[in-house]
Amino acid sequence: MLRAKAGYLVFLILMGTLALLYNTRFTFLLFLTCLALPVALLVLLAAAWPFVRIRGIAAPYTAEKGGRFPVEFEAQNRSLFPLPRVDVYLWYRNEFSEKKRRERISISLAGKGGRRIRLFYTSDYCGRLTIQIDKVRIYDYLGICSLSKRPGKSIPVAVLPDRKGFGDLVVSENYTVYSEFDIAAASRPGDDPSEILEIREYLPGDRLNRIHWKRSTMTDGLFVKEFGDTSADVSLVIIDLKPASEGERGLAQMDRILEAAFSLSERLRQQGRLHFLAWYDERHERADREWMDSEEAFYDAVGKIYECSFCRGKVPSPLLITAAWPREHYARIFCVCAQEQAAGLEEWALSLRPSDCLIVPVGSGEEMAERLISEGAGGR
Repeated sequence: MLRAKAGYLVFLILMGTLALLYNTRFTFLLFLTCLALPVALLVLLAAAWPFVRIRGIAAPYTAEKGGRFPVEFEAQNRSLFPLPRVDVYLWYRNEFSEKKRRERISISLAGKGGRRIRLFYTSDYCGRLTIQIDKVRIYDYLGICSLSKRPGKSIPVAVLPDRKGFGDLVVSENYTVYSEFDIAAASRPGDDPSEILEIREYLPGDRLNRIHWKRSTMTDGLFVKEFGDTSADVSLVIIDLKPASEGERGLAQMDRILEAAFSLSERLRQQGRLHFLAWYDERHERADREWMDSEEAFYDAVGKIYECSFCRGKVPSPLLITAAWPREHYARIFCVCAQEQAAGLEEWALSLRPSDCLIVPVGSGEEMAERLISEGAGGR
């Protein structure tokens, strides 16, 4: 646009020189017309500007890592004036990274018309990929004046982790498998609200949040819900969302951590081994977990984890996760973390006994490091 302005300025100087040299009414009116033309075009552009709309209309909710997926945008011009040049500025990034990649697309729009734009994207790392129209700039017919608007709407696409990266190295075969019926029958009082063992009368020391208000209002006394403790028969897979590196290397390492954790979870689910997947959400300062009993649970867990940010606190996130449910005991705890963080978790792992804790360190290079403490069956 700067080149167009400079060219038109030179043109005006030439026309002004001609008007002075010839000094006729025609050359003077011609010079005034050339001088007023940019203003007239700017008025037409301002009239068309409110009627231009560009938005994303189609994108997949999920995509495979490394694969190309389409994203469609719709551009509409509801004014009567055709627009010869419309520049669309977009940026996209993985939400686990601060780095944005930008691109520009130039299109033209007819009066009372529109068109669709299809772009293809790919991501080498799993995570939530956000694509956003950052700015739309509309030019006049000479390309010397422009107006811009910022739609500000983004399109999220969840790039799924590959769950085939763990191979056959998961757990030993002497791991006990329980059915849901066995777990419910053998469960003891605990903190699991999904299993209510009984409704009994209130005793001094019972928590107020366990009062069964509906039953209590029907009688003269107070009744409480006795929750079960099924966690002693299930495992816990912890994802430590704390890469040891920054920037692109940190994003690559988090990609491998997520793939290792979800691969381990998928293998446990295929073998019928009940387990939770847990992580610490530093953005909301809370530990969260998902009961991984179905394919839908995998997508739910992916959606929740992709809303989190990297853990930057001094307290290791696995410690915060186990502290969130202090009364629960697990048959086995897997902790998937960066290889550089594994040494700092040794003391925490020893404190979890009698639970069998296995640390799965993931390296920062191309090769995924898989080290199972106690080599599966043996405890610490």
